[in-house]
Amino acid sequence: QGGLPYATSDRIAIDAAGRLALHGRSDDVLNLNGKKVSLGSLREALAPLLGGAEFAVVPTHEDAGSYISVHVEAPRMSPQEIQAACAQALPPHAIPRRIVLHRAFPRSSAGKVLVSRLQAQAAA
Repeated sequence: QGGLPYATSDRIAIDAAGRLALHGRSDDVLNLNGKKVSLGSLREALAPLLGGAEFAVVPTHEDAGSYISVHVEAPRMSPQEIQAACAQALPPHAIPRRIVLHRAFPRSSAGKVLVSRLQAQAAA
């Protein structure tokens, strides 16, 4: 009621009949060396590779460019095994540059993973 509009970052199109079609989120796409990577699609591709382990895909932006880190909680695989599985299943531009293993993720009091802390660790 009378509030400010909220930008959702949803990508939509309106068809000839006036229906809306959702085409993903613009803030979910990362440009890596001129190639677009959907973080949601990457999460979907990684889930079966990581054997049920909880993980977070963390985009990292530095002066030299952007890259992806994957943080894995209580992994059943080594970073090298995860990297090899990614190389087999993902296009080269979508392979995470860093694999970071955690005994436990930093979490909020509500139990949500604190991605900002993971991003700080990825940049360190």
